[in-house]
Amino acid sequence: MALHYLNIMSICLSILYMLHIYRSALMGLGDTIMPMASGIMEFLMRIGVALFLPLIIGQEGIFYAEVTAWTGAAILLVTMYFLRMHKLTRGLDTSQSKAGE
Repeated sequence: MALHYLNIMSICLSILYMLHIYRSALMGLGDTIMPMASGIMEFLMRIGVALFLPLIIGQEGIFYAEVTAWTGAAILLVTMYFLRMHKLTRGLDTSQSKAGE
């Protein structure tokens, strides 16, 4: 059982790495709300998956709670990162065009 769980976790470690990279990038940009919201998202997804997925696929559903939590939080953080970067680059474009006038 433990080996199967560790195999699932190790296959999905790239999701966790991405989660940490984007969370740190947003915090470096001064955003503290979205990293906190991603932590809440992780918590809620762990609970939801742990409660409902075992009813559908059995005890193996518990193994996917952690990976699903990482995925949900990473999707939130990646989306917010790219929105934030788009907003920053748009702001730079307008300030550069004003400076050139």
